[in-house]
Amino acid sequence: MRADWAFFLLALAVTASPSKAQNREYTGNDWLKKCSADASKSEILANKADNWTNLGMCYGYLIAISDIVSIIPESLRYCLAQGVTMDQVRQVTLKYLRDNPSKTHEPFVSLVLDALREAFPCKPGQ
Repeated sequence: MRADWAFFLLALAVTASPSKAQNREYTGNDWLKKCSADASKSEILANKADNWTNLGMCYGYLIAISDIVSIIPESLRYCLAQGVTMDQVRQVTLKYLRDNPSKTHEPFVSLVLDALREAFPCKPGQ
């Protein structure tokens, strides 16, 4: 009986403690490949599931970052022009990552904000 309790407490401690993976902050290096996935017509016809999965994850992450723009400090905000698509946001982010390889080890969310602020700065009063 005592061994059962010991096992239970050990299992509880292992599952309740956060793992390194759960606390991991994703970098530009992590997302560069995912966001670079090809979504061309030839890839669609070839049914490249990995590309679609990676691209979907990329868009989901970018949409989440876009959703928080209203709650971040003004100094970190960007202002998307009317009609800007998520694919444009992805392309701007990729360009920024490729143009700044010395920064790709930094947190992806920071890099996305930097890229979008550079490409879509807010005008005074915006």
